[in-house]
Amino acid sequence: MLRSTFDNDSDYSQLDFLNDIDPDDNLLNFIANDPCQYYNEQEFTQLKRDKFSNNPHLSFFHVNIRSVPKNFNSLTDYFHVLDHWFTIIALTETWHNVNTQDLFNIPGYTCLNKFRSNRRGGGVALYIAQSIDFVERPDLSIPSEDVDSIFVQLKLNSTSCNSKAVLGVVYRPPSTDPHQFTSDISNVIARGKSDDTRMFIMGDFNIDISQYGENTICNDFVDIMSSFCLLPVISLPTRITETSSTIIDNIFCNNVDNMLNVTPGILCTDLSDHLPIFCFVQGASIATCNDSFCTRSYSQDHIDAFINSVNDTDWLEIIQSDSAQTAFSNFFDIFKEKYDEYFPVKTVNRKIKRSKPWINGNLKSCINKKNKLYRKYKRIPSVYNKNTYYTYKSSLSKTLKLAEKKYYADLIAENKDNMRKTWSIIKEAIGSGRGQIKANTCTKFQDGENTIDDVPTIANKFNHTFVN
Repeated sequence: MLRSTFDNDSDYSQLDFLNDIDPDDNLLNFIANDPCQYYNEQEFTQLKRDKFSNNPHLSFFHVNIRSVPKNFNSLTDYFHVLDHWFTIIALTETWHNVNTQDLFNIPGYTCLNKFRSNRRGGGVALYIAQSIDFVERPDLSIPSEDVDSIFVQLKLNSTSCNSKAVLGVVYRPPSTDPHQFTSDISNVIARGKSDDTRMFIMGDFNIDISQYGENTICNDFVDIMSSFCLLPVISLPTRITETSSTIIDNIFCNNVDNMLNVTPGILCTDLSDHLPIFCFVQGASIATCNDSFCTRSYSQDHIDAFINSVNDTDWLEIIQSDSAQTAFSNFFDIFKEKYDEYFPVKTVNRKIKRSKPWINGNLKSCINKKNKLYRKYKRIPSVYNKNTYYTYKSSLSKTLKLAEKKYYADLIAENKDNMRKTWSIIKEAIGSGRGQIKANTCTKFQDGENTIDDVPTIANKFNHTFVN
């Protein structure tokens, strides 16, 4: 029954329920009512503007990135082109190791990583907006050395009983036993799910759900997930080659009672050989941590107005008071009232700087053109379209690197006499923010032919370089 999901001409509003009496098949047919489709950058922007600009929502993003060190810049460039920062960003096949896990941060997000310490490949990462109240759930990690997973629990703002949400990202390599994986993830869901818990599990499962009804592995996996009311919201191929198209990346959601408010989609871009997938959940929001601070404005205009008001106040009654305690109390009350009037407390939200100023309108247009050539090549995989796409992609990649290099070189040159500002620019360039990169990320430096790993020597070398 799931195969008909991909038939765009099917009219599911007129399902013949006499011929579809199997409850499992009908459950899967329900998924076919979703508006899953492919989006380019302009279509995604229009979707966001039409449906979610003024409505509370959660947004999830997943892509099999096939090496964060290689494709991280392309990923963040693409978010700037979309002009949207998702609530949750999930990455699979991060290919991190102990030396790279802390180097790739996105301002405004808390990053959780799980990587393979004994071999290359695999790995998963979750980027969670820093304003979100969450706790890690290591007890829900899939108990396998070959399958990578991270689970967290989010607190929802909800008037209903669904006040919690369990979120997970999973990567199952194609070489692992799919039957064991299905059994393991079933046990994880059973431990994490309760009657008042929403669940969102996304990732690359390497199980092609387009084969449902024809493949035992796919049948077992989908049946187990649907037995927990976890439905796949992605119903179109996410990995397309010249010889195959498969639905192996997905987002499973148990929001069955409100499924019509779930808007999934697939983004047509070339971040890797997998297409990114996303999902908006309308009408839901997550409890946030305190991401604001209180301050007072001490502008010169306010100071002058405050001084004038104090000078114009009649203090005679306080001066003539016989009681020092009464005089002080009255003075303090008047003074504080005027102080609060001219220097009121204001709550300010912390601003998160995610901009890449070197990506101007022209470069954004170039990125859009590159994605357009990619879509054309995937639609018509001729030699000419392939060569045109790869040639333009290579040229654009060089242009983006040169634009970033020039931006920071000019910025450092402008502030060469300001050491504090120079270091601030360097931190920004390498992605270092408050609490983002650990101090021991880089423990060795190359000085000519010598490798230095002694901390005092490293410090002295830096001092010598910048002082002279």
